Amino acid sequence: PTKRKYRRHAKPDRNAPIKPPSAYIMFSNDSRAELKNQNLSFAELAKIVGDQWKNLSHIEKQSYERRAMRAKDEYLAALEQYRQT
Repeated sequence: PTKRKYRRHAKPDRNAPIKPPSAYIMFSNDSRAELKNQNLSFAELAKIVGDQWKNLSHIEKQSYERRAMRAKDEYLAALEQYRQT
């Protein structure tokens, strides 16, 4: 078996719109902001945030999912406009 040649990734376009965060990422950012003073390791933080997300009520989760959908819609619109240039 021959070794595959490494192909460098194309450089991302600086003008392209930035992908929106998912509902979980939005929640995670909010939770991390609340927990940042507690001097936790990244792994501990991730575990706490993950557990909080798992135990989040359906209604609270939906609000994050709606925000994520709005952000995604805005992103797709921006991407469409960007592609026309």
